[in-house]
Amino acid sequence: MKINLSNISKIIFILCVLTISPLLAQSKIYLYGAGGVNYLPMKSFSHFLNGLTNSKIDEIGFNGEIGLRYNIINNHNIGLFTGINNKNASFSGGFGGANWNIRIFPIAIGYDFTFGNEKENKFLTKVGLNLSYNFIQIDEKSYSDIGGHNPNDFYKMNKFGVAPYAILTFKLYENLSLLGKFEYKFMDDIELWSQELNLSGITLNVGLQIKLFNAS
Repeated sequence: MKINLSNISKIIFILCVLTISPLLAQSKIYLYGAGGVNYLPMKSFSHFLNGLTNSKIDEIGFNGEIGLRYNIINNHNIGLFTGINNKNASFSGGFGGANWNIRIFPIAIGYDFTFGNEKENKFLTKVGLNLSYNFIQIDEKSYSDIGGHNPNDFYKMNKFGVAPYAILTFKLYENLSLLGKFEYKFMDDIELWSQELNLSGITLNVGLQIKLFNAS
């Protein structure tokens, strides 16, 4: 007997939809997007650059973030987040120089607790912790005053991170809120030019949050 896998797949899909739909109808799922600034002091690498001529590190970098948050029960939530953090550094003089563009792409899962009730309060505060896996990319453009430009380098590294965070939301409409998020991420050092480069630091984002599903 020939088995029609296509029809079986459709049946499984329909059963999944019928099973999940009542759960979604009783859930609160939020989607948000935000952008802002970061402060990543880079510690040892900053001291290294300060000893060179015409060195510069962006005090403030830029970042963006998108995420989904799911209300498990009462005031307990879990979330999945991703985004980008950007940082630039450079030096020049003597016999050469270099420019670095540093980008961090985190994928994080987190838990937070909501203080207050959205039916009664327009302002809500959430405090939580996330664990992240960070994809780090560094574009380096180095040059020498003798012999012209050196080949450009591109570094790729991955590091785990942990970050406590706080979120403040203000309800604008029934399913739309203004969102602000403060986070301090701890991450292991990486190495650049035989120097420790620490990318731990603060991010501050502001954006909008949309409620995709309402509790029944």
